Amino acid sequence: MASFDMPDMDQEVLAELQDIMGSDFGKLVKSWQDDTRQRVSAMEAAIDVEDGVQLRQVAHSLKGSSSNLGARAVVDICIEMEKLANLKDMDAAKMALPKLREAVLNAEQELLRLAS
Repeated sequence: MASFDMPDMDQEVLAELQDIMGSDFGKLVKSWQDDTRQRVSAMEAAIDVEDGVQLRQVAHSLKGSSSNLGARAVVDICIEMEKLANLKDMDAAKMALPKLREAVLNAEQELLRLAS
C-alpha cells in the first residue's frame, strides 16, 4: 500500500479507491485533474462576471468530485466558495482563488504520486 504524505488528503478514501480501482486509479486521477482545471476556470469566469449562481454550482460540483478523491483542502475551499457565492461576495471569492489553486495543485501532486 502507498504511503500518504498530505494531511489535506483523506487517507482512508485514497486507500479504498486505490484498492477498488487498482491499475485504473491513474485514469481516475487524470479525469479528476482535467475536470478540476475546467471547473476552476469556470469559477474564475463566474467571479469575473459576478455570477454567484454559476459560482455556487461549479464550486458544489468541484466539492463533490474532490470529496470522492479525498482532497479535503479542495473540499473545504469549495464550501467557502459556495458560502461566498450565496452571499454574493465576489471580492472575497476572488481573494480565495489563490488558496483554491494551491489546494488543487497540492492534491494533484499527491494523487499523481500515488497513481505512479
